Amino acid sequence: MSTLDSSSDNLLNTYKVFSQNVGKWEGNVRFLDADLQELKHYKIAQTFEEVVDKWVLTNTYIYPDGTTASQSFDIIPIGGGKVKLEVVGEDARFKDYDLTALEQEDNVITFKVINKATGTPREIETITFAGKDHRVRTATVFAEDSTLKGFLIIKEERI
Repeated sequence: MSTLDSSSDNLLNTYKVFSQNVGKWEGNVRFLDADLQELKHYKIAQTFEEVVDKWVLTNTYIYPDGTTASQSFDIIPIGGGKVKLEVVGEDARFKDYDLTALEQEDNVITFKVINKATGTPREIETITFAGKDHRVRTATVFAEDSTLKGFLIIKEERI
């Protein structure tokens, strides 16, 4: 259930693609190295909720040994189809990065994780909606020295 204010002046109402994420998703993640060899794989469960003037995204990673880890972000609209992401809680991995995302067309979102000091990318992710309940996420991941580290491929379904 959404706690979103339904007034017409709410900035969330101007976004077409982000709202397609609302709900619960499950899928499989494959991490490939720069030579396209699979390094690891695991499951992912994601919740994407509307909360007043933002969205809240929580990823839960489910590893083959049964352990889990979670990560949450506030997704704050800034207009023109663009949002900024803020880490919920203490997560030192993102303290040196700007996290933004932008709607592209009617079914694509691009996320960027950019080093604040150097302006170089750490990760560029694309979410492509393939129907109402299916999406594919692909990410190019870079090391701190800007060399290619690998790729993430995530296939998900709404549950």
